[in-house]
Amino acid sequence: MTEFNVDSVIEKLLAVRATPGKPASLPELAVKQLCQKSRQIFLDQPNLLEISSPVNIVGDLHGQYEDFLHQLDVVGYPPDCNYLFLGDYVDRGKKSLETICLALAYKSNIQRMCFCYVEITNVLASTECMDSTMK
Repeated sequence: MTEFNVDSVIEKLLAVRATPGKPASLPELAVKQLCQKSRQIFLDQPNLLEISSPVNIVGDLHGQYEDFLHQLDVVGYPPDCNYLFLGDYVDRGKKSLETICLALAYKSNIQRMCFCYVEITNVLASTECMDSTMK
């Protein structure tokens, strides 16, 4: 098995910027490895984080991946900017998986610059979404 490379996941997720509407193609194994890596990071971090300013606060993405990419284009990409993602990553948009994967990939790659707040509703929605896509 090859070593998990978060940079390659980010590259694949950002490659669709030039073709809006096109889904990012991530292998199931990469998604599973990203989930495992980010899970361990969340478990290792304290519940209360001290975040240095300036920080860009982003919330209610709802799977709107193109909007997420636009936000990054306008404000800047990690590690050049600090981010606090407030949740609601998935559900309404057609690209919920891409949205949560990019947030988790940045979190996994740049822990000191990217912080994710995870709501229980997001975890449940993500689990349901992944269960239905993997059947």
